[in-house]
Amino acid sequence: MAVGSGDRWILWYPPGLPATIERERLAAAQRDAQEQRETSMSFSFNADEILKMAEQIERNGARFYRSAADAGFDQEMSGKLLELAEMEDSHEKTFTTMRGELDSRETESIAFDPDGETERYLMAMADSNIFDQTVDPSDQVRGKTIEQVLNIALATEKESILFYLGL
Repeated sequence: MAVGSGDRWILWYPPGLPATIERERLAAAQRDAQEQRETSMSFSFNADEILKMAEQIERNGARFYRSAADAGFDQEMSGKLLELAEMEDSHEKTFTTMRGELDSRETESIAFDPDGETERYLMAMADSNIFDQTVDPSDQVRGKTIEQVLNIALATEKESILFYLGL
């Protein structure tokens, strides 16, 4: 996942995802994101708004991993899932720290938004695009093997990279 502003960027790859993501797939994703920006309604968000959304996505991820840990896997696997939840907690704290370091220029509203619709829109995006909060995480993992749960998690982490590229 890549999030940041100016010269402060964080690039985090989930465990098991090689740091050398297939360059062709990443380039294709960047082209797709650019194409989508050019052909769809454009939204502009400031750094503060994007980091708030990143914090929410990390909270959603931690919730997913904790629910998965409670799904009846053996103690070792549950422990690994709880470690992933703790990593998400750590990422949330990092984004909170980054938000605290933003200057007023980076928190200034880009669009006229007297009713605060932008933040509600961003939270809805965060809750429905990555670690979908419209579905109970325990329902997502019920009856799945640990391999299937980890594949869901890995796919979701990859989706978050593409999501941020598309902003």
